[in-house]
Amino acid sequence: RLLPQVFEGNPTEVSISGGKTVRTIQWGKDVFVAGNFSATSNNIVSLPGGTWYEYFTQTKANASTHTLKPGEVKIFTGKQLTLPSPASSFHFSKTDVENQNASEIVPPYDVYVYTTTGQLLWSQFQTNGVNLELLNRGMYIVRMVKDGQQQVLKVVR
Repeated sequence: RLLPQVFEGNPTEVSISGGKTVRTIQWGKDVFVAGNFSATSNNIVSLPGGTWYEYFTQTKANASTHTLKPGEVKIFTGKQLTLPSPASSFHFSKTDVENQNASEIVPPYDVYVYTTTGQLLWSQFQTNGVNLELLNRGMYIVRMVKDGQQQVLKVVR
């Protein structure tokens, strides 16, 4: 299991009604997620009372309001949690491919690594795996292509 137990279960409060650019989700007193879904403007989010830590930066949230940039999402936790340590490299095999023709798609692949906004970071051809150690922590899209077929994976580093 990669995520801490605090992220299990259903949220207790959700603010995602139509027309809002800032949306929030809260799991009890332990987790608060805020996202700015505006494409052009910064927005402010107010944290519930209590002590909060920014999950990805591992820092204490000293202010009760935070400015979110367009498209930015922040996760706050009620106590400082240790980030999971996902694998830094991935080796693909036939079992990684979820495709109705999976038996026909086997390594080596042409592999393309993208940011979540679609920016191509690099490509590697005719490989059985890629090493993601040099990437910053975050989410990436890995696309494997062979003989006109493709498989796309979301990877958290």
